[in-house]
Amino acid sequence: MVNAPLQTADEVALAVESVSFWAWRYAPMAQDYAQKKGGQEQLIEQMNSKYYFFTRTKGLFRICYPKERPNTIETYLSPVETHCMNIDYYIPDTDNVTKGFSDDALSRLHMGRSVIVIFIVAFFVIFIAFWTGVAGCWRRSPGNITATAILMLLACLLSAGAMGFWHGVNTTRRKEWWERSTINSGVAF
Repeated sequence: MVNAPLQTADEVALAVESVSFWAWRYAPMAQDYAQKKGGQEQLIEQMNSKYYFFTRTKGLFRICYPKERPNTIETYLSPVETHCMNIDYYIPDTDNVTKGFSDDALSRLHMGRSVIVIFIVAFFVIFIAFWTGVAGCWRRSPGNITATAILMLLACLLSAGAMGFWHGVNTTRRKEWWERSTINSGVAF
């Protein structure tokens, strides 16, 4: 007899896998639908040229395309043989490019910058915790070991906050894209 929590976990895993398989096939299905329906040339052109319709992986500093890549943006070949483009955080903004950004775009930009800053602070706290831990073990000092534990907790909280900001950037980007695509094209993806 299968344990009830294990069976529930299996069902949840199957549901998540089904959704991921459907999402993987969503863009080609939407493109096929637009081509069959007719009168959707603008939508088809966007799906062939905009970077967010292509399979991609996004990191802190670049966006990479493991399969096809859009022809409208300039990419370079990364060391792992994928075509990538760098993410520009406009540091420093010498040409004052960000002045024309919308409020949502500025929020995403500042949250993206915050992710990097918080991760740098977290790594610095981990570095300090390492040396405090070495001193605590060397001297066998309970105070130093407690300080190491507190510093590691702080580093974990900072890293979790940076990850929260990272997901906040992605959520606001998806929300803005969703609103723009449903309003401008009249087609709900």
